[in-house]
Amino acid sequence: MPKFHVKNTFTVEGRPYFVLAGTIMEGTIRPGMVVGVPFHSSLMMTAQIDCIEFARRLGGHEDTCLCIRCDDPDELAVWRGMNLVDETLEVVAGDISAQPLNRRGTMDTENSKIRHLCVHRTSAVIQSG
Repeated sequence: MPKFHVKNTFTVEGRPYFVLAGTIMEGTIRPGMVVGVPFHSSLMMTAQIDCIEFARRLGGHEDTCLCIRCDDPDELAVWRGMNLVDETLEVVAGDISAQPLNRRGTMDTENSKIRHLCVHRTSAVIQSG
């Protein structure tokens, strides 16, 4: 089962997304899959990953960003209220297929073209290395 380690969370002004920024620990993650946030052993909140983007940090390191669409301000407030930093979340399969990429978000060929496209938005598959 795919797992994603959250390093940071944020929203982007003017965009309806809550962003989970971090690293894929296991498996393959693609848009349309569902991320689960457990509250305790019998209660979990889930959300569909709308798109996958990348955030470049100071020093050049890139985080994979799982973007969850939140059109409802109350839903966005719930996500903002959760402390997900340093949590590892499970992701379950969806039914969207796309071109496989490696953990860094680039294909082995034509890296510069793919990276340029992926910095903004992708519907690509992202796989742990």
